[in-house]
Amino acid sequence: MKKSLLLTGLIIVMTITHAQTIAYFEYIHQADSLSRHRQYEKAAGYYEKAMAQAGGKLLAKNGYRACRAFALAGKTDKAFQVLDLLTRTPLFADDQQLLSDEGLASLHQHPRWNEIQNAFKQKDSLLQRSSYKLQRTELELIFGDDKHYHMQLYAATEQPFVDTAEVSKLQRRVDAMDSEHLVIVQSILDKYGWPGADVIGREATDGIWEVIEHADGRPDLRKKYLPLLRKAVEAGTIDPEKLALMED
Repeated sequence: MKKSLLLTGLIIVMTITHAQTIAYFEYIHQADSLSRHRQYEKAAGYYEKAMAQAGGKLLAKNGYRACRAFALAGKTDKAFQVLDLLTRTPLFADDQQLLSDEGLASLHQHPRWNEIQNAFKQKDSLLQRSSYKLQRTELELIFGDDKHYHMQLYAATEQPFVDTAEVSKLQRRVDAMDSEHLVIVQSILDKYGWPGADVIGREATDGIWEVIEHADGRPDLRKKYLPLLRKAVEAGTIDPEKLALMED
């Protein structure tokens, strides 16, 4: 009786029996061992057997080594078969390393090489757009929270009779919120630069700015991220007023 086997790193979900699963990993183990000893032709044979067990598929984590072994063994068609599979899985993230691997040099003059390179570029672009979509939602929520609690704190301090206990409570809440938001924003800035309104929308962009602006106790952050903000302003994707305010 067949059952679905969903494993981390699948190129395509495999539907195979338990016995086939065991055979698959045994073949992979043999192939990897032979590859480490540079016996690529024999390794390629075991990778082929593993693929046969899985209906012509591979786990993404095995795909890199299989592709390399096929290329070095002169099995060009098999190498491109694996490359084609890898271009269609978002779980495979080593495409740049793979494309620059000298072990695949024999494939570079093949007519399909440019197609594979373009396919990886398109996949990376789709992943980036998906990532930006998630960031936009999160940053818009951050912007809303930031405005709400900072305005609440400001209003509490502007009352004719200030409730110091309430202000202290609000200040602790704002400080905790700012710290949480700063971790999120830093991870985005460090990885992607300062995404402009053209990519994630104005509220999300303003959310980034607000979080850095409110990090009064971290002047090092303004110094670190000002060049990114200047670059975004030069590109016309962020309001220049934001840069002027942060530079003050």
